[in-house]
Amino acid sequence: MQQMKTLVYSISFLLSFFITISLYLLNHLRPRNIERFTTSSSTTYQNVIPAYDDNFLLLTTYNKKNKIIQADKKWYDFDTSIDDSNTLAYFTYNPSMSFTTHNTYVESAKLNGIEMKGPIALKFANDESSYELTEFTILFMVKFNTNAIKGNHTMFELLGNTLSTGDTSNTSPTYQPNRVSLEFKKKSATEVDIHITIGNDEQKYETQNISILENGKPILLSLVFNKNVSKQVQFKIDSLPKIEYSLIKTDIITLGSSPIIINKGGELDCELFSMAYYKKALTDAQIKQFEDFNDYYIQGINTFLSQTDAVRLSLLEAKQYNQENKKKIDNLNKQLQKCISSKTSSVPTATSASVSSLDPGNLPRISISQIPIPSKISRSR
Repeated sequence: MQQMKTLVYSISFLLSFFITISLYLLNHLRPRNIERFTTSSSTTYQNVIPAYDDNFLLLTTYNKKNKIIQADKKWYDFDTSIDDSNTLAYFTYNPSMSFTTHNTYVESAKLNGIEMKGPIALKFANDESSYELTEFTILFMVKFNTNAIKGNHTMFELLGNTLSTGDTSNTSPTYQPNRVSLEFKKKSATEVDIHITIGNDEQKYETQNISILENGKPILLSLVFNKNVSKQVQFKIDSLPKIEYSLIKTDIITLGSSPIIINKGGELDCELFSMAYYKKALTDAQIKQFEDFNDYYIQGINTFLSQTDAVRLSLLEAKQYNQENKKKIDNLNKQLQKCISSKTSSVPTATSASVSSLDPGNLPRISISQIPIPSKISRSR
């Protein structure tokens, strides 16, 4: 009988000691008061894809494991299963890609020497019967390495059908190819000119003397076209002011059957985080939201939210575990009391080391101020 009482005392003490140590560690080694990152409008800052229903194509490295299949040399759309029989949902590339890790949080795809070919151009048309192009937005989150631009290079090309010019009754009319393209031309050691073509070669829009491209930092490029507004072409480079153009000519642009191309000829030494194509003209606010979507991953916000969620889960599991231990201690105490009451001799009553005072429900919250948030990758501001 004496051995049983000693065993019960020992178990009760050890369980109480374990609870005390567990709570001490949780209280002192975990950050306190978990709070989600919020925007200035107090809404949850999360990975929201803007105008999701209007998004036609989205490539990102943020889900590289599931969407970039090196064995097949295919990069799938963000929202498409790799088992999908829809052959329009991916880009092909050659040779195999390599990746660079940024700030331990996210990887970028190195496109130096790699040309990417996607779905045929006519699939990007607004009118599925005439294949006419009336509006679109294309976005790139990309990093250009030092001296990435050495001559004339094409970042993006969407080919259209040829357009006849002059007198169409002429026995030998002149035909000019239509296209949408974004090209870079080296101007000097530190500056680059950007040429945008929407239509034929006569419809070229230039942005000159840009010096922030080859700075080795992630930047956002946005090109917006809307045939039905006065300033039909809008182009923006990261934090630089938006540039707007009116169409030189308003000819109908129809798309053809050639594939869309990113980094034509693999000539640009750049690294791609994401690329999105919309069949509508996005607003400035929606483009900013796309930038926030990228920053959610590039700045590691998703990682820290995951870590704080893991802490929450650990605390909840600890609370449940400690509650179960409290029940075990209570049961042992009850058994001990039964043993004591069955004897005439007086035996000191065992306690559970004031388990109630260790109520896990009183755990302090975790403060985000104590989580080591990394400094943002320097963007061109």
